[in-house]
Amino acid sequence: MEEIDNLQVGYLVVSTQGRDSGRTYLIMNKIDDNHCLLVEGNHKKMINPKLKKIKHIKSLNIKLDKIQSKLNENIKVFDSEIYSAINKALEDNK
Repeated sequence: MEEIDNLQVGYLVVSTQGRDSGRTYLIMNKIDDNHCLLVEGNHKKMINPKLKKIKHIKSLNIKLDKIQSKLNENIKVFDSEIYSAINKALEDNK
């Protein structure tokens, strides 16, 4: 179960089930052992994150350090910042 270790705030994940299957998200918050809140800056914003079951997402093993530290310290993170960081990380890891 090494994948569960990478399902922490600040990591990128891909949805594997549902209408949003294949979409990349950032973990904004872990609710419990079964659910987390996901954002991606465009369709799912900080004001209205997506609640998703952990069994329906897959970790990309990519951590966004800058955004992770801001989320952990309760510093405001802008949706445009998240959107740009996700796109840059995906480009860098192709």
